[in-house]
Amino acid sequence: MKKPEIPQNEGARIAELESYSILDSLSEDDYDAITALASEICETPISLISLVDQNRQWFKSHHGLASSETPKDYSFCAHAINEPDDVFIIEDSRLDARFSDNPLVTEEPYVIFYAGVPLVTNNGFPLGTLCVIDNKPNLLSNGQIKSLRILANQVIKLMELRKNEKLLESTLNDVRQQNEELNDYAHIISHDLKSPIRNIEALVSWLQEDYKELLDDKGKDTVGLIKANLEKMDSLIEGILKYATIDKKHSLKQKVNLSILLPEILQIMNIPEHCTINVQDKLPEIAGDKFKLHQVFQNLIDNAIKYNDKPKCMINIGFKPLDNGFEFYVEDNGPGIESQFHEKIFQMFQRLDHTVESTGIGLSLVKKIISHSGGKIRVESTVGKGSTFYFTIP
Repeated sequence: MKKPEIPQNEGARIAELESYSILDSLSEDDYDAITALASEICETPISLISLVDQNRQWFKSHHGLASSETPKDYSFCAHAINEPDDVFIIEDSRLDARFSDNPLVTEEPYVIFYAGVPLVTNNGFPLGTLCVIDNKPNLLSNGQIKSLRILANQVIKLMELRKNEKLLESTLNDVRQQNEELNDYAHIISHDLKSPIRNIEALVSWLQEDYKELLDDKGKDTVGLIKANLEKMDSLIEGILKYATIDKKHSLKQKVNLSILLPEILQIMNIPEHCTINVQDKLPEIAGDKFKLHQVFQNLIDNAIKYNDKPKCMINIGFKPLDNGFEFYVEDNGPGIESQFHEKIFQMFQRLDHTVESTGIGLSLVKKIISHSGGKIRVESTVGKGSTFYFTIP
């Protein structure tokens, strides 16, 4: 018996094999279907997907054979990978000096006929074979050999797909972990910043109250400006904190009657006298997080009021049913938004009108809430006539 030669690039070949994380994995129907089909096409009792590592050949799929691996020294496939461009065929191993006294030939499973197509990766490394085996002499037709090559190519595609899925899963896990760390960081920083800001606000209020007789008009204006900027910073930090704590996994699902929620929202908002808000009758009851839905509607209504430039502000709120949920809208008669800014406005800290006090977080917060609920948000707008924000809730 002749042992198989070790490929010159064996170290790199083994590293390539290990990169697929497939050795010793559980059986899978897709691979088993290929070996069953190969055995049927080639009319052989045994078909294997064999992967050759340092010391053994391991079978990802073994049709017609109970064993899941054999020693590399006995392996026909370890010979086959040394000829990666050819189909390795042994018509009668008993007549071949390399295999005639091989235990796999002289004992079970009596490998007399062997035909193996090397499984060559996109990087050119042969990892093993798709092979068919018979316990009597045999010969494959050109059509059978061609079919075996096609099936071997499918094995490689399955392995590549598996590898890419693993890489994608690993990347997604890394991204999730980074997002969680960023959210935790934002949460900690926001809380740490809010404490000194509140202390400064208290000191400024104390200064305004106890020393108002000692401050001239310029001093009063300066203290007032300090307090206004502190309030703006507090609002900004509060917005960042809300954005960071929007979490898909920890959303509290409950029945929310929007015909009750909308009046509650409007009641606590500071709505100017020149602004009229019309709410469609009989808004639906939906499954969602009441607090987050409150944030969505309040932010959209607040923006419609804040940016309105008309003597008579008009806001309409309504919905329409969809096959898999509802689409809601908040329509205003404000200045409108140019089309090139329709995506930009949903990004953090983006403000189109710098004359209006805003943190630039509201719409990004709304989009994140809607996205985490499985919905989508968009805007339709005509400059000078107004904007309508549409969002879906599954």
